[in-house]
Amino acid sequence: MKYRNLFVTLSLFVLCLVVSAGLFHGNLYGHAFGNRPEIFGIVSSVSGSTISIINDKISIDASNADIRLRDCDADVKVGDIEAGDAIKANGETSNGSFVAEKIIMSGPAELKGIIESVGTDTVTILGQNINTASAFCINGTPEVGKLARVSVRYSTSGLNALVINFREELRHRDKDRGDADNREYAA
Repeated sequence: MKYRNLFVTLSLFVLCLVVSAGLFHGNLYGHAFGNRPEIFGIVSSVSGSTISIINDKISIDASNADIRLRDCDADVKVGDIEAGDAIKANGETSNGSFVAEKIIMSGPAELKGIIESVGTDTVTILGQNINTASAFCINGTPEVGKLARVSVRYSTSGLNALVINFREELRHRDKDRGDADNREYAA
């Protein structure tokens, strides 16, 4: 019995190693689930229609890519992407290069919290003033007390919104506990 438990434990350990190595290999080389080439990363530079990630080690040809912001239907161009933005690119490899067909972009950070104040072109969330004039998409109307999720970039002038989602209603995951701090977006 003692050796049987040890055998089962070792078998499970080896199985976990094999599965995780296979998943890592697939994501590392751009062949994610379903053998569809994908690249995830933080943009290190943009030059013309070429987006580079990992300190310019990997280049992505975005000249014919459909580029979108996460949670937004606005048209985005390669020139709208900046160093520090996060991207997910789907496409194909051609002659050793990655040619993107579709790119989903988000800012380097996302804030989610209750709106504390609303100005002409600003909202304050989590004590941070965010410029809303820079947003590609604003979903909903900002009002003090609403829950907001904002994808942001930092510039010398402060935080600039890329995509803003406002929600009117809040709900509790566990109403019985009365946990007021455990809020999420209304469905």
